[in-house]
Amino acid sequence: MAAWNVPLKESMVKNLWLAGMTGEQRAEAIGCQNAHPAQCVKNEAVISLDISMGNAGAAAPWLAIAAATEIARQTHSPQMIICGDTTQKVLWSTLITPIASRQEMDL
Repeated sequence: MAAWNVPLKESMVKNLWLAGMTGEQRAEAIGCQNAHPAQCVKNEAVISLDISMGNAGAAAPWLAIAAATEIARQTHSPQMIICGDTTQKVLWSTLITPIASRQEMDL
């Protein structure tokens, strides 16, 4: 049902969620704001769960997924998540997209 917004067009992603990262990883991830699909995310729409909630360890990606999913549901806008592992030099990303409303599916 969410296929109506795939592939994502420019300016669709409204928030960039960061979690489970070292400072160096966070700086790398913020650099992704200049690339598709996060190129239109404003600085105030970058949400660092590590800064706002503290390091959640292995739960950090799950908290980011839960928070981004809820905001996608409320705002009907795609959300991007970038998570890391403070013990490894690994980053991963995913996009959360809202379910299309019946009206959008009929367009």
